[in-house]
Amino acid sequence: MKVLLDEPRVFVTYGSATVVSGDDTDGNGYEHDEAWADESNGLCGAGVRGVLVLTTGTHTGWIPFRVELHEAEPEVDDSWDEIVEASFGKQAAYWHRARRTLTEPEQQDDRQAEAEELARSARERWGERVPNERLRATLHQGLALDAISRLDPDLEFALADADDATHRQVAAWAALRSLERAGLIGLPQIAPAVAALRRGQRAPAPFDDSAHVWAVLRQANPPHTSVPVPPDGEYEESPQNWAMTTLFHTAEEDSLAAVLEVLVCMAFVYGRDGYRHAFAAVREQFPQLA
Repeated sequence: MKVLLDEPRVFVTYGSATVVSGDDTDGNGYEHDEAWADESNGLCGAGVRGVLVLTTGTHTGWIPFRVELHEAEPEVDDSWDEIVEASFGKQAAYWHRARRTLTEPEQQDDRQAEAEELARSARERWGERVPNERLRATLHQGLALDAISRLDPDLEFALADADDATHRQVAAWAALRSLERAGLIGLPQIAPAVAALRRGQRAPAPFDDSAHVWAVLRQANPPHTSVPVPPDGEYEESPQNWAMTTLFHTAEEDSLAAVLEVLVCMAFVYGRDGYRHAFAAVREQFPQLA
C-alpha cells in the first residue's frame, strides 16, 4: 500500500469534497449532477472520468483526509462507519453516451419527469405558498439556500419581490454584520472585500472564488468558536467558517440567490439563539422588507 495524500485538516463546505486526478484542478468543468450518474450509493460519485465527489458527515469544517493506493482490493475494515465502492473511470462513459442519444419520446418522458420533480420540490420547500418565477428559479441554486425557507419564509418572499439593487445592498450589509459577529472584519487579508461591501457592492475577484476565500481563512488562522445551529441547535458549527462563506456568495450572478445564500450564512453565524434577532435587524435596516 502506498499513501498518496495524508492531510490531518482539509476544509469542506456544504458536506462535499472533490478529488481530481491529474493536473486539471477544475475537474474538466463538469456539472455536479454528472458525477452522480448511475451511482447507487449516495456517498461517492464517480460519473466523471478522473473525478470523485464525496459526501462528508461534516457540513462545514475541517476533516482528516487520506488517499491510499492498493495493488489489490483491501480487506473490509470494521473501524470505518461507511465503506463505498465506485469505479473511477471507463464504465460511466457508456451511460453518458446513452443519455445523449435518447429518442424523442424518451426525452419527452424525461422532461415530464423533471417538471413533476420541480413541482414536488416546490411543494416541499414552500408548501401552499406560491413563489414568483424569480424565486422558483432558485430551486436548483446552492446547496444550503433552501434553509431560508425553514428559517424565515416571509423574509424570503419579500426579497423575491424586491429589485436587484436591494438584493445587493442587503447581501453586502448582512455579510458585513456576519464578519463583525465572527470577529473577522478587521482581517487585513480581506480588506478589499470589506471595502466593496461597505460600498454596498459584491465582493470583487478573487474573493468571488471559494477556493481563494478558504485559502485566506487558512492563512489567517483566526480563533474559531462554535454555536448551536438554527433553528433548534441539533449540532454546532463555526461562525468564522460561515462568515467567510458570505464573501463569495455576495458575488453570485443571480442577485436573489446571492442574498438568500448570504442570509442563510448569517443565520448560522448568529446561531440558534441569535438568528431571529439578526433577521429582525435586516428588516429594521431595510423597512421595505418588513
